[in-house]
Amino acid sequence: MLGYNCDAIIHSNCGKYSSIYCDDAQGILQLLTGLDASAGFAVICSENHMHNTYYATMEVNSGYIGAQKSALFVDGRYELAAKNCVSAEKFDILSLNNATIISWIQKNLPQQCTIAYDPKFFSINLIKSICSKLPNHNFTPIDLGAKLSLPVAKKKKMLLHNIYDNGERESYKFERYGRLEYIFATLGQNKLDAYLLCNPCSVAWILGIRDLSQAFTPVVLGYLLVTAASDVILYLDDNYESIPDEWESIAATNVKYQIDLPSDLERYSRVGVDESETASHLMNKNFVPVKNPCQLPQSIKNVHEVEQIRISSRKDSAAIINFLKWIHETSADHPLTEMQASEQMLAFRKMQNGFIGESFRCIAAADDNAAIIHYTPSKKTDRVIKNMLLLDSGGQYMYGTTDITRTIALANPTEEQQLFYTLVLKGHIALATAKFPVGTTGAQLDILARQFLHHYCADYNHATGHGIGYMLSVHEGPAAMADNSNVSLAAGMLFSNEPGYYRANEFGIRLEDMMLVRGENDNFLAFEMMSWVPFDWKLINKTLLTDDEFTWMLAYQDEILDQTRPHLSLDVAAWLQHFLGNES
Repeated sequence: MLGYNCDAIIHSNCGKYSSIYCDDAQGILQLLTGLDASAGFAVICSENHMHNTYYATMEVNSGYIGAQKSALFVDGRYELAAKNCVSAEKFDILSLNNATIISWIQKNLPQQCTIAYDPKFFSINLIKSICSKLPNHNFTPIDLGAKLSLPVAKKKKMLLHNIYDNGERESYKFERYGRLEYIFATLGQNKLDAYLLCNPCSVAWILGIRDLSQAFTPVVLGYLLVTAASDVILYLDDNYESIPDEWESIAATNVKYQIDLPSDLERYSRVGVDESETASHLMNKNFVPVKNPCQLPQSIKNVHEVEQIRISSRKDSAAIINFLKWIHETSADHPLTEMQASEQMLAFRKMQNGFIGESFRCIAAADDNAAIIHYTPSKKTDRVIKNMLLLDSGGQYMYGTTDITRTIALANPTEEQQLFYTLVLKGHIALATAKFPVGTTGAQLDILARQFLHHYCADYNHATGHGIGYMLSVHEGPAAMADNSNVSLAAGMLFSNEPGYYRANEFGIRLEDMMLVRGENDNFLAFEMMSWVPFDWKLINKTLLTDDEFTWMLAYQDEILDQTRPHLSLDVAAWLQHFLGNES
């Protein structure tokens, strides 16, 4: 297969940098299957099953599997997208989890067959798990990107930014040294000679640096090695064209390229790594599995970060309000497409002071496309918005990361659309107004957002919310609003609140805001809204709202005016006030 002496190829698009939109993994998944997705796993049994027919001309291993189906595994966000764009004749489309993957391979590939994989696209944890559960299969590493003749990446130009190098943040210059203490404590507790931190978001959080040229997640691509001798060595991605001169101002004692990392690791007998965040191409006999000690403290924003998030969220909310005015007024006379909506949303964000770029690819989904949970418009799929638009978008700002979704009616909605919009809104309000004891997990809160949908035997196939970073990834762990999240919530954590409802080939609804966990008293926590954008009264069945929910809506509308008015022009502020008055 593909010129290799193997019977199948497996591909995971986790990439060598965890949770960062910067790897070839997603593009390779699309080449192999036709699906453009941020999460997926493929088992390719024949070149004839590849989406791109160019690769079908490559050498095929003459094995038993010539007519065997391949498999694509996706989570709930991509199930409908996969069914729409992936050949059912060539691929089984299944749920993305290790048990399902293992079961499919056991059933469809015989023992002693050879399975190839690219170590750059598998964490150490994942490939260890697969190999241990398939002991009678042979696994061989390959360079999949090279074999697929992917274009060689151009050298990256870094736009280095030090978030502590501002006069008003002088007092935070020593923050990075306190954050390094989490690593040093881990070294002592586990009797390690060094710790290798492979999550670029955690590296950025410790050092206080960002790469503003990096799309979606503005972090420097690299790994951080911290030693018991207090060496702090940053290993940059080899594709950076140069090492900037500004490194003297950060806590690193040395800066190198990653090509030097394997030989440097040989100097240490015990090197701690988080095997769920470390790509298996870095595998070393001296590695000791130790969880990333920065994950939890990184997710808890300090007072300064919270205030900066408020500022960036006000600007972002103002950008969306500008968009709402534009789409309601423009669509009345001119048909608009999904891509036009996406481009205009970006244009309004660019008008905001401190905007860096989008925090993910904008989801602008019209009508039945909105039922595809993670749909992104393209020239091939772009369509005119006739009735409803689901707009899920976010921005990176100096300083803050945003993520917000609104579902907008451009025509009179049906009673059914109003029903499910209102049920989603009720769940959204139930979570936003929750008060809960310290120690509560996202798994315990998730049901609050689903309860009203459940009354109608309806649900949604994704988590209710995820953590959000501080000028970092729009998806941040370790806690989440999900039925499998057992991490306790803590004051200072920032989450999305995004229940939804999706009916295939008809419509989709999602309502998302950001919420900050704050202390309510000594033993309880609550949420503070951190997004200020109106909901669409045209889509609300007011008879289904309780008095408390209606009161909350009116109070929220007052807060929208207070928080965003300084960032709105007079005509947009007047439009907003009129739009908010449409509840009567």
